[in-house]
Amino acid sequence: MKEKLIRYGVLTGTGLLVSVGVMSLRGVFAGGLSTQDLMKALCDAFFVPGILWVLFGCLAWISFTGFFDGLAYIGSYALHTLLPLFGRSQRQQKYYDYKTEKMERRKRPDHALLLVGAGFVLVSFVFWRLYYAV
Repeated sequence: MKEKLIRYGVLTGTGLLVSVGVMSLRGVFAGGLSTQDLMKALCDAFFVPGILWVLFGCLAWISFTGFFDGLAYIGSYALHTLLPLFGRSQRQQKYYDYKTEKMERRKRPDHALLLVGAGFVLVSFVFWRLYYAV
């Protein structure tokens, strides 16, 4: 439980740092923005880390399904075939054996990226609605 809280805290803190960076790029801290421009900048600032976390979470989930195993096998096979310096002392295993070994060692993905990213996107949505309300 403590590990999960730390993971969520790190993701949220990193997202807030990215948000502050986007806010500074949009001129929020310089002042002089109208209310509508402020809402637009805040919407952008929370949307950027939110969509990044959601996309990274989707990529982790896709990787968990074994979608990239074929590409990894081809890369490993090509590397060992073309560059014998990396140690071709053992025979390259068959794809089926490689795939089953990978599935046994694979851990379930954590949904922290998706949940924290969805939270940031939700906050961005609130600022987007306020942008059109002003």
